[in-house]
Amino acid sequence: MNISLNDLRKISVFQHATDADLDLILKNSIVRSIEEGEYFFLQGDEAKYLYVLVTGQVKLMQSNPNGQQVNLRTIYPWQMFRGIGRYAWEDAIYPAMAQTLECSTAIAIPSHFLRTMMETRSYLSFDLMNLMTTYIQELQTRYREIATNRVEQRIANALIRLAQQSGIRSGKDAGIELFFLEKMFRK
Repeated sequence: MNISLNDLRKISVFQHATDADLDLILKNSIVRSIEEGEYFFLQGDEAKYLYVLVTGQVKLMQSNPNGQQVNLRTIYPWQMFRGIGRYAWEDAIYPAMAQTLECSTAIAIPSHFLRTMMETRSYLSFDLMNLMTTYIQELQTRYREIATNRVEQRIANALIRLAQQSGIRSGKDAGIELFFLEKMFRK
């Protein structure tokens, strides 16, 4: 798979990277392709990689000891995923699982390599901090919605978020492709 430096710049954490740094990241990464329904990683696995989705869709999910699962986020091409949680680099584990919704390909960047780069390239730390701030703000919004909105309003807000993330525009009309929901309801 041919991935360009401009492709990597689509990722907010790498927007300030030099060509040399992006080239170094690509050279130290591996490309992983996973079939539909399979996993890039499972909850509790050692967090060896940080991923950048290139093609497909991935859902990040967490499960509790009783086996109940919650969908944390859907990942689309050129988004990073690792499962934000314990970001200590040594002995870090994935706090969630990443299951493909369709055949998907991702760049796997070794965590130890990225940490080494962050020690000498402050832009990576700041851009990662900005990404995490965005995630925290999203969680605060969702928490506020759960605490204060009626069910109908929460569903409407979820549909608006989904349309913003992956909506399809055709002239004046817009739609959301919900093929993965059908599969989930069949189970």
